[in-house]
This record gives sequence, C-alpha cells and structure tokens, in this order.
Amino acid sequence: MKKRLLSILLCAVMAVGMTACSSGSDTTAADDAAEETADDTAAADEEAAAEDTAASGDDAVVIGFAQSRMNHPYRVAAVEEFEQAIADKGLNWEVVVCDGNNDAAKQTSDVEDLITQGVDVIVMSPITADALTTAAAAVMDAGIPLVLLDRTIDSDDYTTFVGGDNRMIGEIVADAIAEDLGEEGGNIIELQGTLGASATIDRHEGLVDRIAEKYPNLNLIQDTSGDYDRAKAMTIIEDFLQTGQTVDAIYSHNDAMAMGAMTALQAAGVEGVKIYGADGTTEVMDEIKKGTIDGTAFYPTGSTQAVEVIEKILNGEEVEKQYLVDVPLVTAENVDEYYDQGI
Repeated sequence: MKKRLLSILLCAVMAVGMTACSSGSDTTAADDAAEETADDTAAADEEAAAEDTAASGDDAVVIGFAQSRMNHPYRVAAVEEFEQAIADKGLNWEVVVCDGNNDAAKQTSDVEDLITQGVDVIVMSPITADALTTAAAAVMDAGIPLVLLDRTIDSDDYTTFVGGDNRMIGEIVADAIAEDLGEEGGNIIELQGTLGASATIDRHEGLVDRIAEKYPNLNLIQDTSGDYDRAKAMTIIEDFLQTGQTVDAIYSHNDAMAMGAMTALQAAGVEGVKIYGADGTTEVMDEIKKGTIDGTAFYPTGSTQAVEVIEKILNGEEVEKQYLVDVPLVTAENVDEYYDQGI
C-alpha cells in the first residue's frame, strides 16, 4: 500500500454557525497577515483567475468523507487510499474529511455540515448502524448521493455500499480455529468491536452461526466488546486470565485488539492460545511470521473501488446497491503474498 501524508480538509463549525474547513495547505497567521497587506491588484488577479476556472467548467467536485474516527490505522488508511486513488486517476476532486471521533452524535453533526456545504457526494463509514440511519436519510433527502464504506445502516436509504464481507470474516476464522483445535475442540473468547456497528454485528454472527452449523465442539465462553481498541482488549484478556479459566483461541474483530490480546497472554506467560484478527495490518503480519499470531482476515478498505463507483454516479451511470469484497485469511502459509498490501 502506498503511504502518503493526508491532504485533507477537516470539518469544523464556526461560532457564528457557518461551516468552515481547514486544509493542510492553509497559511499560517504570519502568512495571513502578509496576505492582508497584499495590494488590490494581486487580489483582483486571483479573483479573475477563480472566475476563469469556474467559467471553464473546471470546478472541483467536492466529496464529503464522514469517517467514523481518525485515530485508528485502518480508518486513516481508508482516507489515504481514497485520496491516492483520486490522484492516480487525475480527478479534479476536493475531499472534505470529517473525524467522527467514534461518537455518533459528532458524526451526525459532521454529515449535517456536509449537507449544508452542498458537497456533490458524501462517503460515510457509520459508527453504528442505527444512530446514523437518520443522517443517511437526510443526505438522500437533500439529493446528495450517499456511498457507505465498510459499514452500513439500518435501512436502504443510501445509494450504494462498498466494503468487505464481514460475515465471511467470522466464518473463515471459525473454520480456521476448528482446524487448529481438531476433534477435541476448545474454548473461544471473542473480542467484539464497537457494539451496534454493522461490521461488529456481522463479524459476530458469522462466527456463531458457523459454530452452530458445523462445530459443536467449539465453545464460545466469552464475547466482550473491546471497541476495536488495543488497550481495552488487553485489559479484557488480563481480567479473564485472573478467573483461572482456560482459553484455547481468541477471535478478535480487528488486528489492534489481537495485538492487545497477544500482549496480555505474553505478559502472563500463557502459551499455545490461537489468536486471529481482522484487517490485515503489517504489524500483525509480522507477528504471523514469528508465529505469535495465527492469522488475520485481510479486509480491504474498499476506498479504491469507492472512487470508481463515485465516478459512475457522477457520470449518471447506474450502480449496484452493494459491492462486496471477499476477505481471504492470511496465515503463515500465504503471508508473503499479502504483506505488501498490508495496512
């Protein structure tokens, strides 16, 4: 994956109630002072240039990206890949990125701000399925195409969904654990993500449905939300180990929590527990190579495909309601194949 600095516009709301955005290309206070003293001729030239651009039809398409949070590697990677795909295609698109801070109320406000700005398309990764359903309806009512990325909502009030098959993650991890533990089976702890998020629901249901269907020898003895957070996952496993119970495998809804679980087990001197994550970070792939983590479901951000779908929307072409991407399991046998694509 190509890494680059984010060139994003962050959503903010000014005290007077008008929506404002700041960019990585914004000037400093000193620069602003200098600009204020610039002569009228320079200002007029800039205004004329802007008018010429508008007249030529070269105005940038504005894409609002309502991200669920920007303090997580996967979420940052989704924005980076989105912007990289735009750059690779040479598209004249401006991306306004809003950080939902993993707070549904904040993300709802972000979406409302984007609607007020009159952006051309909104991309949203909903924090939870139910809480953002109303915001999604507002986008559609405003006549703005809505692309859901990675997570969905509790209605069909959106233009299209692009993302990995989250149910498949639970299914393939259940298959892998069953193979690891053999006929004797064993006890599993599930570290769930943010409760109410569609990805969390699907990753959980994929596991429990597959176990019920095929693996009566696997016992899900604990399923606790770690909120996709490494530190929280580490605490959960530390607390579990204090109970004296035995665990044979840990299924983590993302790689950050898998790393937290691994750290807790190592600190306690517990060995032999199978650990599986999801996302496909290079950090976890390094652990897979060392044998300290057993696998991760490689979960693409879907950002590149989202750009392609948005192109179709802007061109007036018909798009499908959803674009599901398979999620292969990365293990020691195939880690080299996926390593360079890792987050």
